Amino acid sequence: GDNFKNYVNRKKIDKAKELLTSNKNIKVKQLSDMLGFNSVNTFIKVFGKHVGMSPGQYAKDMAVKTEKAAESE
Repeated sequence: GDNFKNYVNRKKIDKAKELLTSNKNIKVKQLSDMLGFNSVNTFIKVFGKHVGMSPGQYAKDMAVKTEKAAESE
């Protein structure tokens, strides 16, 4: 039920989330380039549409969740 562009963008954003979670030092510009977006602004806009927050905020949230999980072990 999704058009091709939305499908591709969703796959790109899933990969971005994976990279943001696994690589704490990755820059938004690097992600944008790696995933084939025309500009950082487009990447941030698409990420926000699919995730509901910016890539930077997502990375911070994941870092906090990882810390909390480590503390509870």
